[in-house]
Amino acid sequence: MGWSKRFYEAWNQDQNMKSAIKISCVWFYQELARRVGFERMQMYIDSVNYGNKKLGDKIDTFWLEGDLRISAVEQILFLTKFVKQELPFSEQNLETVKNIMLVDSTNDYKMYAKTGMTARVEKAIGWYVGFVEVKNNFYLFTLNIDISKDEDANGRIEITRDILKSQGIIN
Repeated sequence: MGWSKRFYEAWNQDQNMKSAIKISCVWFYQELARRVGFERMQMYIDSVNYGNKKLGDKIDTFWLEGDLRISAVEQILFLTKFVKQELPFSEQNLETVKNIMLVDSTNDYKMYAKTGMTARVEKAIGWYVGFVEVKNNFYLFTLNIDISKDEDANGRIEITRDILKSQGIIN
């Protein structure tokens, strides 16, 4: 596969799972999805009961512009299984994903999260999903907002952090 210049400068370098998650490097996820393949991806989506479980017909864009849909409630149910290690994956793999998702760590809490956004669809929706670990307690969150312009995307994290602060979960 040849190299091509991408419109986000941060994407124009080698990536691994940790760096790709941090900058939402779509081309990395697309290549990963191609390598997993349609049949195995469908098996994984089915086994974790993720949203409506519909991949559509494009393995490398189903989460961006395909038929896959998930509600905020379904995201929380998925995250609950994730933090309780009730998903059909090894404890080591779940711990690796958790560590990759770490976005903030203090003496009082650890926050794990991932941004997301539908793309190239009629109405863009920005997501911020994750959880905060405080003294072996978990506080799960999922936020989605309408994205009318690029600057709106930054609000996902800010709004979530403001809510978590107002509830005394983070400082």
